[in-house]
Amino acid sequence: MTTQTSRQPPLRTRRADRWRAGAPALAGLTLGLLTAVLLPLAGPSTYRWTVTAIVLAASLALSLVDEATLTLPNRYVAALAVFAASQVAAASLLQHSIELALSAVAASAIVAGIYAVFAIVGWVGFGDTKFAAVLALVVAVVAGMFAAYIPVLAILISWARILFRRFRRRPDQHPHGLSLAIASIVVMLLFI
Repeated sequence: MTTQTSRQPPLRTRRADRWRAGAPALAGLTLGLLTAVLLPLAGPSTYRWTVTAIVLAASLALSLVDEATLTLPNRYVAALAVFAASQVAAASLLQHSIELALSAVAASAIVAGIYAVFAIVGWVGFGDTKFAAVLALVVAVVAGMFAAYIPVLAILISWARILFRRFRRRPDQHPHGLSLAIASIVVMLLFI
């Protein structure tokens, strides 16, 4: 009679895996703190353009992952969430106003609620729900409550993508992350 042994990796490997899982969030925090320092040094206009450029790069990178795998990995969305939270906190502290933080959280909650309904109905995945909430949080730093318009623009962009896919005789199903990214950048660019 043989006994089966546990096939867990050695402790050193498990610790390294934990570090790799947390590394994107740490990078998001570092980038967020460095960007927050830019606000009082360079002024609001440069700060808004910098945040928009970072959101553009991060959201398009996540969209490429979504297009390739039909998933939005938690560790990458978490990195953007940590960046977003640091921007909301820094901007609120530097402007001595809790109003910015409250409006950012409110916009994020509205978008998350809308996307939660979409996910329950089956129109989008729950990964899109968390991605939309995080994008709304960081977009609200630049655009305020207008970040709540992200779902409207994203759905319009998705409908255009569906029409284009039908024209090319392809199935309607497509990843929604790119539509969210484009909608977020459009909202940010309207308010810079």
